[in-house]
Formats: sequence, structure tokens, C-alpha cells
Amino acid sequence: MIVTRGLFWSRIELQVGARASRFRGIRSKDAAAFKHAFTVSRQSLQLLQLTAEFDAAARQATLWLNSFTDALTEHLQVKGWITTEFGTDWAARKAVVGFSHLLDDEALQTHIGAQPADIADMIAHWSKDLQAVIARENQNHLERESDECREFFDNVESAPLTPEQTRAVICFDNRMLVIASAGSGKTSTMVAKAGYALHRKLIPADKILMLAFNSAAAKQLQQRTRDRLTPLGLDADKVVARTFHAFGLDIIGQATGKKPSLAPWLEGGKDIEQLGRIVDRLRATDVMFRSE
Repeated sequence: MIVTRGLFWSRIELQVGARASRFRGIRSKDAAAFKHAFTVSRQSLQLLQLTAEFDAAARQATLWLNSFTDALTEHLQVKGWITTEFGTDWAARKAVVGFSHLLDDEALQTHIGAQPADIADMIAHWSKDLQAVIARENQNHLERESDECREFFDNVESAPLTPEQTRAVICFDNRMLVIASAGSGKTSTMVAKAGYALHRKLIPADKILMLAFNSAAAKQLQQRTRDRLTPLGLDADKVVARTFHAFGLDIIGQATGKKPSLAPWLEGGKDIEQLGRIVDRLRATDVMFRSE
């Protein structure tokens, strides 16, 4: 709406869609009053539309929150540790609802402040950082399991597990990296993790595979698993420890019906020598490799 004021009279121009309407010969006082009324009416209409959008989004946000709470409770009961994928999935579902930006709209603050207790409670939970909520639940799970399984953690190895080892054992995210120095108890942690999975019935014994880099380490891991877990009444015989090579050969054999033969330089420490020869050949023949 455009009001053009004259000395005594004003002109009003209204734009409705592609059509413009002009009204001339209107007293300036009346034109000003009309403009004010028009502006107030338009703002009221916009606020009505905005509150309707908020109410609809609030219903969707309530459905999301209820579903998330149910899924979180079930996940904790069935699987324990809340995985990264779980958090990513529910964060994506939350973003689709499109409710967060409405909570910051200045025009909606009075409407938000007048919401009933159940919606106000939903808003308070919605506003929490999802990853922080999951991190807190995982910390609570860690503390509960540390207490409830204390006897297991104290006896699964010759010495009680340290707090760091205990956390590595209880954490059952889909991918986990543990960085530890030599002699810090990596084998103990692997054995304990397999035992904890069986103790808490998280994974069947025949679904547990532990991998080592050489045959001696794989044999030691297999024997240690049986020696430590069998006395605890756990089905350690079905837990498998292999080398990466043996496991890879099995997969190829199952997929192709024929296991490939290993290169002769893989045994007896000749692999480092072969790697050195490959590097030397590349440096001699490949300019790009030599310049990197």
C-alpha cells in the first residue's frame, strides 16, 4: 500500500496480485487512518498465519519427541550404548520438522509464553542439544554398567580392568578407535570386550570375530579368550580369533569358490624387504611418485 500525500488531499494505491487500484481525492487525515488500519490488519493476519504454523509444527515436534524418547529407551534396554548412527538419524528427523526457527521469532514470543504446560515442557526438551543428550545417556549407561558388572570387570583378567579399559569395553558404538601404547593392556581389553558382549547377551558368541596382525598373536588371543572366559561360564569356544590375512582369504574363498595362494614374501619377515623393493622401483620409474 502506498499513500501519496498532497497539500489537502492524498492518493492511495493498493496492489492486489497483479492488479493496482488507485484512489484519489481522499483527505490526508483519512488516508493516514486507513493506512494505519490496513497495516494493523495485515500484521494481524500475518500473526494468525504464523501462530497457525507454530501450532502445526508444535504438534509435529511433540510426535518427534515422543518417538525419540521411546526409541532411546528401547535402544538403551536392548543394545545399551547409543550409537553415532542413532544420533545422526534422529537429528535428521528433527531437522525435517522445522520447529526450531519458529522458537526464535520475535512475533511469536507472546504466543509461545502462553502455551500450556505440556507444550512448554516439550519446547524445553526440544531446545536441548541432541548430541549432548545422547552423550549424557551414554555416560549414565557407562556408570550403571561399571557398577552392575564390577565383579566381571574385576575378574575377567588377572588384574581388574582400569577405568579406561572399562570404558572401552562398555562402549559399543558401531565403530570405535582405541589408541594405546605397547603393554597397556590391549589384549586384555579385547578379551574383556568379547566377554562383556557375552555376559550381557549383546552378541552371540559365533558372531564375534577378533583380528590380529600375525599368526602368533591370533593364537595367543584365541587361547587367552578361552582361558579367561570359559571359567566365567561364557561360551568362549565359539569366539573366533584370526589374522587379517586368514580372514581375507576366507572371504575371497567363499565369494569365488577358490582361495588365492599367498605371495611367498609374506612369511618370514620378507614383506618389509618386498615393500622396500616396490618403493625403490616406483622412485626409479614414476616421476610423480618420486616428487611427492
